[in-house]
Amino acid sequence: MKPLKYLPVILILLFLSVKIYPATVQGFVKDSQTGQPLIGANVVVVGTQYGAATDLRGFYIIKELTLGEYTVKISYLGYKTSKTNIEIKNIDEIIELNVKLDLPIIELDSVSTPELEAYHKKLKGQNKISPVLTVVLDSITSSDNFLTAYLSMTNNTEDSFYVFKNYICFNVIYPVIKNSDDKLLKHNLALMDCPGEKTCPDESDLILIKPGETIKYPATKLEFFNFGRYPKGKYTVAVKYEFKKPETINTFYCSSKSNIKALITGLRGSYVSNVLTFVNK
Repeated sequence: MKPLKYLPVILILLFLSVKIYPATVQGFVKDSQTGQPLIGANVVVVGTQYGAATDLRGFYIIKELTLGEYTVKISYLGYKTSKTNIEIKNIDEIIELNVKLDLPIIELDSVSTPELEAYHKKLKGQNKISPVLTVVLDSITSSDNFLTAYLSMTNNTEDSFYVFKNYICFNVIYPVIKNSDDKLLKHNLALMDCPGEKTCPDESDLILIKPGETIKYPATKLEFFNFGRYPKGKYTVAVKYEFKKPETINTFYCSSKSNIKALITGLRGSYVSNVLTFVNK
């Protein structure tokens, strides 16, 4: 009977010697439109302590899940959150869960009004005859290879309209700079990271221009081009105010109706200023 005395110990040792392979859920998180990986997306198994963040490839992996049903929640700043139900039936199962996240979409019909669209249609018709907005590049200066522009805007209509302030991550004013060969130079101003910055204008960022009124835009100088890596010589400089049609506006960070309302209120179209000469010394 002595061997029976050690049976519990033997059973425990046998149990510990069996290697358990917990289940795994893994996959890629990408942008639904571009297919680009979303880096740092948050992946959480709801109701558990398990989670992960996507790497440079948009890949994540979560291990040590036991049998049962789970909800996997995937979120990323500026995108709609995804929730997917999965069921693990085998201990060593590997579930591939690839997710494409969508940008938030707010129907313009729920924000715009027939009156606003009629107003823009009227301005569009007037613009075909003569420019609704005149942009004048008053002067340009340069310091430490950094070009600064001073400009004015004039409303040529009998209606008031709004233009937008310029933002690092939401540009409505662009430099139009050409060299002596009439070649357009690319805008080489380094942009800051948008996350955490104000990247979607709201109503406080609209600038009202009354009929026939001229405003200085903006109130201070507009630094917008770095000539540090361009050769010495003569260049022509102009600026372009451009605001796109509502359906092509990037609403990446615009999550509320009030933001979209501001976006579709602003003057639409492209307006190019006069040309000045700048000598890069």
